[in-house]
Amino acid sequence: MFELCKNPKLHDVGKLPFWRGIYILFILLFAGILFGEIVGHTLLKKLLPQPSVGADSFEFDNKIGYLEEQIKVRGQLDCLIVGDSMANNGLDPTRIEDVYRKET
Repeated sequence: MFELCKNPKLHDVGKLPFWRGIYILFILLFAGILFGEIVGHTLLKKLLPQPSVGADSFEFDNKIGYLEEQIKVRGQLDCLIVGDSMANNGLDPTRIEDVYRKET
């Protein structure tokens, strides 16, 4: 180590422990950010609430997010029923779909 201090050469600077530590720090930071992005886009996306569309009702925001996910999975909608709580659990979606397919 004293040899490097007496006769420093430009190509030997990268071999100093300080610079190796800096290189390792940048590599670990990059790996940590990459890992965070992967976890954030896969696991946490399902745990976090849907982004708001600016509605007054948080339930409407949740349903819009759910609707967007269903469109990604199943494709475009043929029919959308909007209403109060009866539209949520008072209707049988398979029956509506059967009648819709029969009529169209």
